[in-house]
Formats: sequence, C-alpha cells, structure tokens
Amino acid sequence: MNNVVSPVTLIVEHDVVIIGDFDVVGDTDVGNTLNVELVGSDEVGDADVGSTLNVELVGSDVVGDTDVGNTLNIELVGSDVVGDTDVGSTLNVELVGSDEVGDADVGNTLNVELVGSDVVGDTDVGSTLNVELVGSGEVGDADVGNTLNAELVGSGEVGDADVGNTLNVELVGSDVVGDTDV
Repeated sequence: MNNVVSPVTLIVEHDVVIIGDFDVVGDTDVGNTLNVELVGSDEVGDADVGSTLNVELVGSDVVGDTDVGNTLNIELVGSDVVGDTDVGSTLNVELVGSDEVGDADVGNTLNVELVGSDVVGDTDVGSTLNVELVGSGEVGDADVGNTLNAELVGSGEVGDADVGNTLNVELVGSDVVGDTDV
C-alpha cells in the first residue's frame, strides 16, 4: 500500500466514555497509552466496527483542562488507511461535547476499537490504524463514564462516511492511566 499524504479537513463528532481502572484520566505525559473503543453505528471508510485505531498526541500543548470547542489535528501514521485517506493525511478534530477527558500531555496514545455495526476504513475488524494528534489544545478532566462529542464538519469524506456522521468512542483499556511519565 502506498502511504500517500492526502490532507483531509474535517471535524469528527463522537461520544467518548471513559471506563478505565482510574476514575480520572489525567496527568499523563507523552508516550502513555489509553484505550478507546469506537461504538457508533456510522461509517469512516471500509473497516468493520471493532477495528482498533492508535491515536497519539504529539503537539506541544497538553490535552487536558480545556473547554469544549478546541481543535486538535490528527495525522494518520499507521500502515493502514481510514477510508480513502492515506497514512500521513491530516484530519482536524474539534471537541464539541460538554465534558472533558484528562490531563494527558500531547504525545499520549489512545487505542480506538470500532464496535458498532458499520465500518471505518479499509481494514477488517481488529485491524489497527495509527492516528496521530498533532494540534494544540486540551481535552480535560472527565471522570469514568463521562462523554465528549466531536462532529465531522469538513468538506470531504473519511472513507465511506459523509462529513457530519457521528461515531461513538469509548475509553475501555486498562492502560488508561494518570500521573505517569514516558
């Protein structure tokens, strides 16, 4: 597969539910990992729901203690693709929910697993996609169970999902940690 950089601008709306071992996802430094499971029914490409996405914060600012509405840039860095977007392409994601998620510094990694009934990308269920957050901004201090909303508002598509579709994202891994260094 050719890893062609093909920029795509969009904002993704999805619900995020933290269900890790800690009550709060916070104070983690670059390199730490969180597990995030996609549980929506909409599509983002041709990957079956249940597939895993790796999301790494790599900006200079932290993802924590921010108001809803801040925007983060997400760059695909894996070997697979998200729909028609090749690895290396950049997606813009704006938080539009009312809650917050953590004090994790930019550089932390989130594992996203699709568990809905539709698809996201060109991979089978369980396949892994790498998504790198490269923007600035913060994501807050949500307790386990709280949710965040992000809406697709770009001018193109992410795979087979039209801009505006909604995905559900649930934090479910045991790697959801706080107060740890790289």
